[in-house]
Amino acid sequence: MAARAGGVHPAQALEREFEAILQRVSEREDTARRLRRVGSVWVAAGSLLLSAALLVGLAALPFGLVAGSRTALAVLAGIGGFLAVGLAVLSAPALLAGLGLRAGRAWARPPALGLAALALLWVPLGTLLGGWTLVVLCREDVRALLEEQG
Repeated sequence: MAARAGGVHPAQALEREFEAILQRVSEREDTARRLRRVGSVWVAAGSLLLSAALLVGLAALPFGLVAGSRTALAVLAGIGGFLAVGLAVLSAPALLAGLGLRAGRAWARPPALGLAALALLWVPLGTLLGGWTLVVLCREDVRALLEEQG
């Protein structure tokens, strides 16, 4: 077959265009997969915080009962309740941001960035999670995907 003017056969041009489209689709799938992974880890972190809240809340009462004093029971129940509520309050945004990121929702990005910044202070695992989250969510392809999906 003879080549057209310009030296590129129409079939070759179509093949190159098709390969470029496949490359863009593959990159988009990689970006979406990366976003789902970050969201899944935040869901897991939120679930762990919620589990810790329940555990702390339930564990404080037996220690107060063992002490045998109403004052000890009140103090330990108060401290346990305070810690449990604090952990539960921290778990809610982590769960919501994680679920939003997994679903590819743009509204989940700002809270996830805030949580990632706070997580940097929780050495060593929080630092890893926060740093990884910041790197992924600050990528231009992730930002574009979230804005596109809404």
